[in-house]
Amino acid sequence: MKSRIFPLLLALALCAAVVLVVTAPQKSEPADSQQNPLDGREDETAPPPIPVEPEPAPSGEAVEIPEAEVPKSEPEQITPEPEPDPIPEPEPETPETEALLEDETTVADEAVEEPEPEPEPEPVPQAEPAPQDADNPVFSSAVQAQLDSMTTYELLTQMFIATYDGSWTTADYAANYGFGGYITFAEDYVNDTPESFRAGVDRVAAASKIPPFIAVDEEGGTVTRASKYEGYRSVPFDSPRNVYLAGGIEGIRTDAAEKADLLRSLGINYNLGPVADISVNSWDFMYARSPGQDAETTADIVAAIIEESQARGVAASVKHFPGYGAVSDTHTGLAYDWRSVEELEARDLIPFQRAMDMGVSSVMVSHIITNLDPARPATVSSAVVDYIRHTMGYGGVLITDDMRMNGILDFCPTGNGSLEAILAGYDLICCTNWPEQFPVVWSAVEAGTLTKDRLALSAGRILQMKYDLGIWAP
Repeated sequence: MKSRIFPLLLALALCAAVVLVVTAPQKSEPADSQQNPLDGREDETAPPPIPVEPEPAPSGEAVEIPEAEVPKSEPEQITPEPEPDPIPEPEPETPETEALLEDETTVADEAVEEPEPEPEPEPVPQAEPAPQDADNPVFSSAVQAQLDSMTTYELLTQMFIATYDGSWTTADYAANYGFGGYITFAEDYVNDTPESFRAGVDRVAAASKIPPFIAVDEEGGTVTRASKYEGYRSVPFDSPRNVYLAGGIEGIRTDAAEKADLLRSLGINYNLGPVADISVNSWDFMYARSPGQDAETTADIVAAIIEESQARGVAASVKHFPGYGAVSDTHTGLAYDWRSVEELEARDLIPFQRAMDMGVSSVMVSHIITNLDPARPATVSSAVVDYIRHTMGYGGVLITDDMRMNGILDFCPTGNGSLEAILAGYDLICCTNWPEQFPVVWSAVEAGTLTKDRLALSAGRILQMKYDLGIWAP
């Protein structure tokens, strides 16, 4: 009997121990413990303990169990489900994070393949304007329209500058010939006031189909016309040589501006200057009229005079190409300069080139014979015209010195200097003896020696010069 009871009691003790372990209260950790929050919890995946049932007593025998040792039934323990871990809040974005996001965005953008845009049609290249051909200039539409409406006779008369023989007589020339211009001398001012002289010029202009040049040699110094008389200016204009020595280039500018303003007030629109000759010897014919400086300084003086004059609507004419140097007076006879072309280019031609490059309205060519053409005076030399047009690149008006001077009359004794000048390529003929020379030229036109196209070329340059300076407008 005892052998059966002992194992039964042992089994009951084991069951009680298991129950005590399961139902024992859990020990709590301090609040500031760094232990993992899952530590101390029962493993959620572990199955609940299975109660051990006591073996039944053998039938017919009663088993006495002390009351204290009999386990009491306890309510079923419900293990609460653990609360879900809190979702961590996103950390604030740092510059590094923003950069990473931008990179990711860029990569994402790059990953998206955008359709390629259709190629735009390539623009048709525009041809650059061809450089001006000195032999075939392109005139403005207004000038070309005027040329197309002119007769051969009108084209030829535009190429002559005749004498100004008083306002009434000159107005008659204007009505019957329509010359391109008229040159005035000191005697044309002496008996007039500025007001009466201007009225006479206006009379001539009114009689002209196309407004004419009213020209003058107002150089200053030994060559003055209007300013020679107190009624026009208190003292004559000084020579550019003296003006430069006293006031430099600024003095030149002031003098040229005052000169142009006076001439313009009198109706003069064409000053046959500045002198660009370089003469170094006091006995040279052109010494007193020249600026008296080296080539570069002379070029500066010439450029300042041209700029101030033309800015005020008074055309300029740089003279006397290719430079007098030390030669004699062409008013009295033929003059020669046998220096080489290289010597001329190294000094005398420098002021002329500067004037051409800056757009001087015209270039006056002298009757001097040089190595540019050893056989003929420059005013009747096609070689000189070719040199100016192609070597120096000038496309403007070429005007001759006066065809009445002995320097050309000695070479052209038959009086056809004007004809030979036009045949050589000159545009504007300064011809104070026009009653003798103009008929010779017109006879050549009638004979077909001079064509209408040839005359239109020079008349076009003259009209363009007038148009550009505001002297004429259609």
